[in-house]
Amino acid sequence: MKHLSPVSGSVSWKAFAVMVLMLPLLSSCGSRARYVQSGGAESLVSLGQVNMRDFDTAANQMVQSLLARGIFQNAARKPVVLAVNPVMNDTSIMLDTEQLTDQIRVALNQTGDVETITTLGGYVEDSIAREQREQAAFRRGVAPESRVDYSLSGAIRELAARSGRDRERTYTFKLSLTDSRTGRAVWEDMVRVSKQATKPGIGW
Repeated sequence: MKHLSPVSGSVSWKAFAVMVLMLPLLSSCGSRARYVQSGGAESLVSLGQVNMRDFDTAANQMVQSLLARGIFQNAARKPVVLAVNPVMNDTSIMLDTEQLTDQIRVALNQTGDVETITTLGGYVEDSIAREQREQAAFRRGVAPESRVDYSLSGAIRELAARSGRDRERTYTFKLSLTDSRTGRAVWEDMVRVSKQATKPGIGW
């Protein structure tokens, strides 16, 4: 009968221990991705990030508030032309603020009362249209006309709080609609999204 030497037995035990430790990693590698509703109840929630649900919540409430004001529906000249400024990110994290403004723009445009200008301001999306507009104005010997009735601007801010092991972050979405003729804000609103998490005993 063949007996294992102490050295070979030690090596076998170490190999077994390594295999046991690798089992969770192997099982995680086999996990399958799945579809979830964007911004829905199954979406991931992070304390230190603005998630898709946060953008959805802020955009939907802002659109409802803006439409309830009746500014676009009651305008003398329709559809009104809206220019969108880049939203300022006044938080400690990197944010794609167009996730907010794009949703608002699409929703307003679909009402038929609003058209968004894409060749002016902070969001020059259509460079071809801008070039053609400028060339046409140059041939006529006039400055390019910028017909903007209203402009949208705003900021996203962050406030952090803690009590013991509990952590809370509040993200404030603030937007203003300015009448380009008067320079006055004809609508303003803000939406706050607060999230909490508990710090574990070890680590974070």
